[in-house]
Amino acid sequence: MESRRVISWKRITVLEILTGVVILVITFVISANIDMRKAESSLLTTVKYMKEQCNDSLTRDLASEAKSLLQVTESTEQINWRLKYEAERTGIRNREEDFLKNLVKDHYLHGLILLDKEGTIEEAVDLTGLGSKKVLNLADLDALMDPFSFPEKNYTLRVVREDGSHVDLASVKRMDEDGVVVGYFIPPRNTAALSTIRSAPLCLDCLRKQTARSSSAAAIRLSFPIIRLWKIQRWRICAS
Repeated sequence: MESRRVISWKRITVLEILTGVVILVITFVISANIDMRKAESSLLTTVKYMKEQCNDSLTRDLASEAKSLLQVTESTEQINWRLKYEAERTGIRNREEDFLKNLVKDHYLHGLILLDKEGTIEEAVDLTGLGSKKVLNLADLDALMDPFSFPEKNYTLRVVREDGSHVDLASVKRMDEDGVVVGYFIPPRNTAALSTIRSAPLCLDCLRKQTARSSSAAAIRLSFPIIRLWKIQRWRICAS
């Protein structure tokens, strides 16, 4: 009789253990699926927000760049008209010494370069210390000379330097003599630098592993009462 009771308790214990294992597995699967859905939903929301911010930032940067290039082009064209008027009034070689420098300051540029039809520098003014020759080396000289062959064409360009600063250039055909007028402007760093949002790569596998760990922890916490019940049953068997 006593042996039957022991065998009966052993069967019940095995059944309880199997039931606990099944509950543990089911809990783990359900918790993992719930956590994965929450994590994926949060991830999609974050990615969508980042894309919107990147698009807004890119739109602002393009608008700022277009505005700066347009201003440089308009200033260069106005200087070209001033050069023509001054040449008609006093002659090309009779200009005042600071005439070009004053033109650059009046039209809010940082430099001005007068090139002849061969692309050689005739006169230049630089207010940045960068140097006219160095500015010309930043761009393609043939492209800057295109307005000489096609007067209806204006050439504009933004150049990114090694230190991250930008140089906005504009080239128009000279009206006082053969050649082109090149004006340039260096935008401030806080407005010229592209606002790119950089983020670490999103690793879905890492996310799944992290979610699986949290699900495992939840399943283990849930399994503690089952293990405790199994210990109690085992103690009763030994006591009997």
